[in-house]
Amino acid sequence: MIDKFDTVSQSTSMARTTAHPCSTVALMLLEGKITERGFIPPELAIKDDRFDEFISRLERMGLNIKEREFLAD
Repeated sequence: MIDKFDTVSQSTSMARTTAHPCSTVALMLLEGKITERGFIPPELAIKDDRFDEFISRLERMGLNIKEREFLAD
């Protein structure tokens, strides 16, 4: 993963790659979109239709996740 300081929003890479996803999950819990209780690994809490909403919310915060595959030489 590569992320750098965002000069437009003045947000650090650490905030964007940890705090934004954590706060997004917290909001989804508060809104009742995640209903399971107890410890839930992120990969199980954010899946299927929740994943699309999670990514959409992050994009609105300016965090765009793009997947690329690099082949070794």
